[in-house]
Amino acid sequence: MRLPFFKPKPILYKVWLENDGKPIPPAYLGDMDHNRPAGCRVEFWSGAAETRELLAKYQPRFPRIAEYFWASNTVPGMRSDMLRYLLIYDRGGLYADHDVQWRRTRLPRGYDVLLWTEFVHTDAEVRQNMAHTREYRGEVPEYNVRIANYVFASRQPQSPLFGRILDLVQTRLQANANAPLNPYGALYTAGPDAMTDGVVAGLPAPATLTPFEKCAQTNIAWTDRGGERVLLFGRLPGRAIALHEMHGAWIDSHKRK
Repeated sequence: MRLPFFKPKPILYKVWLENDGKPIPPAYLGDMDHNRPAGCRVEFWSGAAETRELLAKYQPRFPRIAEYFWASNTVPGMRSDMLRYLLIYDRGGLYADHDVQWRRTRLPRGYDVLLWTEFVHTDAEVRQNMAHTREYRGEVPEYNVRIANYVFASRQPQSPLFGRILDLVQTRLQANANAPLNPYGALYTAGPDAMTDGVVAGLPAPATLTPFEKCAQTNIAWTDRGGERVLLFGRLPGRAIALHEMHGAWIDSHKRK
């Protein structure tokens, strides 16, 4: 018998850091609980005090994240990235950006971690992107596949995979702490590039996304080197479950309500 992905009832976490500026549209708070997979409840994480407590709890394990989380060069998007990884590492459950629309409500069973594909690029495209990535990645291009950090899930707390992602983030934070980061630098340090590189580091095959050549159309499953069973949704199958297209427009749409 295949166990449910979550047991007991899972929590879908959504993050809004109250001291990073813009207030959340009040109308959104009323709609938030309706946009979720079946059987989940939504928890809205927004308090600076609770965030400081969580950072303090993991300061011995992830000291650089605790040190640089509120630093001036750590932009709000990076704080949101780090907090989402840390929440799921601490508690297990799902994370989703506010603009993710759940289209199918049943999550697959038999996996410890669920991941989504953000995009699939050709070799020519990633080489062209090196004009922007070289400052941080050197002569190593991005992978053809970027794994999304706008939606993901872990069946249990203390996931080895998410622990590895957090370790990579704190390494990059320390390396880039003394200068403002350009937009790609933020993605590389704490965003989906760090997510992708952290996942790749646990592949049973060499550190390449070659096993995911078909992941525009097809789901790929493997056992991470930490022992977790991972499912990566292909871009199209993943969009049938959780669609991410509004990219911030949800804020204006709820302001008009």
